[in-house]
Amino acid sequence: GTSDMLCTCQEATVSCEAFGTPGAWPDVDVECTGCTALVATGPYGGLCSNYCQSFGHVCIAAAEEDDDNCVVSYDGSCDTEIAGTSDMLCTCREATASVTCASTSLWPDVDVGCAGCTALVA
Repeated sequence: GTSDMLCTCQEATVSCEAFGTPGAWPDVDVECTGCTALVATGPYGGLCSNYCQSFGHVCIAAAEEDDDNCVVSYDGSCDTEIAGTSDMLCTCREATASVTCASTSLWPDVDVGCAGCTALVA
């Protein structure tokens, strides 16, 4: 086992193209809040990273929903296939958007502060 872990945290605000912008957010079944959409898995191999990249964005969260809605059934990973379903919840941000966070010196239980909103915590 281990007594510590590497954590990356960022502010809750996410910047993304608006739904309905030409060329952005393809294959959307349901528009959700916070730059999240329920989208088809097929064209993207079940990977939200592939989906977000398809319109110049970066994946920051992936999940499966309950019943063709925006309610998360289970959280996945951007680079892990959401399998056994025809759709997935993807949260995407603009690739050029800066990631911001509070100074790691303000985070609880920090052993070592790293760059990019990342720290080794106890």
